[in-house]
Amino acid sequence: MPMAARLDRYLSSTHPDIAIAAALLFVAGLIDAIAFFVLKGSFVAFMSGNSTIMGASVAAGRWSTIALVAGLVVAFFGGAVSGAAISRWGGTRSPVWILVAVTVALLAGTVVALTASPTAGMIVVAVATGAINSALSHTSTVQGGLTYVTGTLVRSAHELVASLGTERPWAWVAVFWMWPVFVLGAVCGGFAEQHWGVAGLWVGVLLAACALLLRLAETSSRGNSRSNGTERAAG
Repeated sequence: MPMAARLDRYLSSTHPDIAIAAALLFVAGLIDAIAFFVLKGSFVAFMSGNSTIMGASVAAGRWSTIALVAGLVVAFFGGAVSGAAISRWGGTRSPVWILVAVTVALLAGTVVALTASPTAGMIVVAVATGAINSALSHTSTVQGGLTYVTGTLVRSAHELVASLGTERPWAWVAVFWMWPVFVLGAVCGGFAEQHWGVAGLWVGVLLAACALLLRLAETSSRGNSRSNGTERAAG
């Protein structure tokens, strides 16, 4: 499919998928910014950054930082594996179960961060950000990891060039929009951490729960539509 046709395909996606993608991107940016402050420079969604930190820390002999970042990467990978497994074997309701996993992991991480250890809580939160990347794997709304911002910018650049001189010069926006949503989430996460500290994670929990409720409503509506269609066909 020509890249210039991406916008048409994107806009034909169901509105719940677009809204859920936006909500989860915002959540990822928000909790990543909070983690950046709490962990003093490490991330729960930006694994490229964590990999650079790990490599530089090896050279500098900062073993505590290496252990922290390794824990974050392992947790993120575990969350991504869990999300992929649910997507593959969870059946038609796998999108719902993935969002359940994201919400529960984020809730658990928030509770741990507030009651036990902020660092341990952030490692649990990294499980949620890993799982977020499978939340829309069943649709064409997002290709690749949802929080893979570097890839988003690269794809946007390629589609911008491909759409020049075509009837769809703005097709690249169908991918590019993900970046400012993530940044907006990070801005809000920064303010949340400055005002509420690690308790700002509750905002992410609330938004993840809203995304789950939206997915449940969409799934229920789609099921009712299919049921009504079957009844009309039988009649």
